[in-house]
Amino acid sequence: MPTDAGLFLTREAHLFDTATRFADIRKKPQIRLQDIIVSVLFMPFFGLDRTTRTGSLKRLFRSLGTFEHHHLAKRELVPKGMTRRIGIIDGSCMGTHYLSMLDLCGKTDYPVMFLPYDKQGKELPTSQRLLQLAKTTLGAQFPDLLLLDGAYFTRTVFTGVAACNAHLLIKSEQPFREVHRDAQLLFRSKDAFRGDIIEESGFDIERCCRWSIEITTGEFAGFPLQVAHLVEDYPKRASNRHLECWIVTTDLSLRPAEIREAAHLRWHVENNVFSRLAETVSEGFLAGDSPGD
Repeated sequence: MPTDAGLFLTREAHLFDTATRFADIRKKPQIRLQDIIVSVLFMPFFGLDRTTRTGSLKRLFRSLGTFEHHHLAKRELVPKGMTRRIGIIDGSCMGTHYLSMLDLCGKTDYPVMFLPYDKQGKELPTSQRLLQLAKTTLGAQFPDLLLLDGAYFTRTVFTGVAACNAHLLIKSEQPFREVHRDAQLLFRSKDAFRGDIIEESGFDIERCCRWSIEITTGEFAGFPLQVAHLVEDYPKRASNRHLECWIVTTDLSLRPAEIREAAHLRWHVENNVFSRLAETVSEGFLAGDSPGD
């Protein structure tokens, strides 16, 4: 850095003293906000502003085409299964900053788009706008299947996803909709009345758990559904050994093992995107607190 410029910023402009006046909103900062501000202001002197304009760095942050070219955008839910474009939409809070994000969950996770919102309770309408924007922007690269949590179990979301020529899968811990409860009653009486029930079980070597799933059909807002009850047991865990959840999907082609795997992928936006983003920005600009389990 030129000596005269450095002297001006530090002695004449009192840069370091001025930087301490900014309030740090992060919860667990590992780098002082003062140091971050000073580093950004010194970027031109170290040539970092020119570096960020190079083609290689631009390609790194505008690489959706590369993501597609290298066949990373699709994935199989089970070995030798059908390849699908899978997306996850979810909201999170980073410090005092709220955002709704679309993650493309292919062979790797690619967060492609987000919209901010100003306060808690605005996630759903923001995500609906994000859905429309993503369809317009991505076109043919828009996901075939969207993974969502229980907050998105609304007629508007079902209709919006269908308008994008896509299917959805929603995972929830409790059977809180009528279509869930109807399936629950059917599963409880299956010994006396089999009805339209599919059952499958297995052992997941990767997650080291035994699982079983029972599936029937249902309907919500005029859309035919598969309704599933998934049970998993993790014998090696110290806690949370027994887990249950409810899953609905408008994709009637999904097989039982695929439904289970898609439900697990829902956590990718938490573990592979939000948590890493929060960790990164805690050393940069923001702080996050939304890891998945």
